[in-house]
Amino acid sequence: MVRFNPVIFAIVALASCQASSAEQSGPASPELEQLQQAVRQIKADDPDTARLLVRECATVGSFASDAGKLETLRCMKRKYDEGVRAE
Repeated sequence: MVRFNPVIFAIVALASCQASSAEQSGPASPELEQLQQAVRQIKADDPDTARLLVRECATVGSFASDAGKLETLRCMKRKYDEGVRAE
């Protein structure tokens, strides 16, 4: 049985939506938008894997800036492409 972890859920939600940020310099870059869409799809298809990817990439970047979001989302997508999946 999968336990609901509100912190992980919040991180996945932040990763999958385009929130405005004090450090956001303008519209999201095309790469950021593509990565956000990819993470949304992973979350929709396999929420357990999305949570695992968030845990694995939590220390890579911060969601306080677009640069941090980009680094975290790149990590999540790279690990997903490498075959990291929840069991």
